[in-house]
Amino acid sequence: MRSKLCAGGIASLLVVVTLFFVFPGSHVLAANSGVVSSVSAIPIDTPTPDTTAAVNAANNAVSQAQNLLTVMSVFATILGVVLALLSLFAAVLAFLGIRSYREVLSLASELRTSMAGIRSEADNTRSALVYLSLGDRLLNQKDTQEALKNYKEAGRLLPRDIQVQSMLGRVYSGAGDYETAISTLDTTAKLLEAVHPVDTVNLGNVEKELGLAYRRRGMANKQEADYDTAIQHLKKATALNPADSDALAILGGLYRRKGEYAQAYDSYKRAWIVNPASSYALGNVASLAWYEGKKDEARMYFGIAEMEAADHIKKGQGEIYWDYYDLALAQLALGKDVEARKNYATAIKETPGKVQFESVLDNLNLLQKAPQPMPGLDDIVKMIKAAANVR
Repeated sequence: MRSKLCAGGIASLLVVVTLFFVFPGSHVLAANSGVVSSVSAIPIDTPTPDTTAAVNAANNAVSQAQNLLTVMSVFATILGVVLALLSLFAAVLAFLGIRSYREVLSLASELRTSMAGIRSEADNTRSALVYLSLGDRLLNQKDTQEALKNYKEAGRLLPRDIQVQSMLGRVYSGAGDYETAISTLDTTAKLLEAVHPVDTVNLGNVEKELGLAYRRRGMANKQEADYDTAIQHLKKATALNPADSDALAILGGLYRRKGEYAQAYDSYKRAWIVNPASSYALGNVASLAWYEGKKDEARMYFGIAEMEAADHIKKGQGEIYWDYYDLALAQLALGKDVEARKNYATAIKETPGKVQFESVLDNLNLLQKAPQPMPGLDDIVKMIKAAANVR
């Protein structure tokens, strides 16, 4: 096929060359033949033609010949460029392994299909962003069920987007839809391991969220087995990303719920060492110290936690209601009852749902069992339980 194409191209070029040679020069050849015929027919005694006219005729012939040469030169240049482009095109096709016109058409079809896929993915991304935005707005309005519907639609549009699926798993877990959260996060973890096995930070985050989802489901359903599964995921998360203080702190919370207080204290302490600004880790270290009857040590940690939580609130970073809970508990332990109540009220107002209230109450219930209960703690527990029942 390729030889036939080349032969056809060369034949076309020869026709063009013939046209350039014959047609531009035909009037010159006709003029010269006319002169020869006239000379041979003139008698000997006829006067010689005018010299000026003869020179002019000669100049015209030279000019026409020069024009022909110019045209031929330009054509030769164009021909060289065309042949070079044809050679380059042939080389590109050979490099791509394309040997026929059908393969060119097949490649064009594949490109069109690919472009259609890209356009479809772009449309899905735009639509998913709209659903995510609407979901965030509804969640802020405490309309959890409608928010989840929009989040799930966003997840359906972008099923292989690791960042979106990971974020959605966290949202489902926080909203109390643990089954969807676990399924989404488990699929995301497998996808990450298959596509980006060296991305230990993101994989660690997904494993952390899986551990948190299992922990929350265990709390909701009173399933000890979920706690054990959660610990496995969180240990994997801390191994993948040792600098994740949140994973260490969540692991500490699991040990605390299982009554393994020494391991809980160790995990919270490690979380604080990794991130000295973590008011969450500090507050839990302080709470365990209080529970163990080490009030002086507890107050020291609560004092640091108060400063860090206030700094977080000032910066307005992250889920700020957690910082208000950390600040309020530290103030309650330090005897700042008025400030503590005010900040607890703010934290309760900003809390999105029952899941978060249950986590707060779990720690406060432990403190109620301490040898020396914290003054004012019972009233705070009643406040939070009342708010949780309303939600």
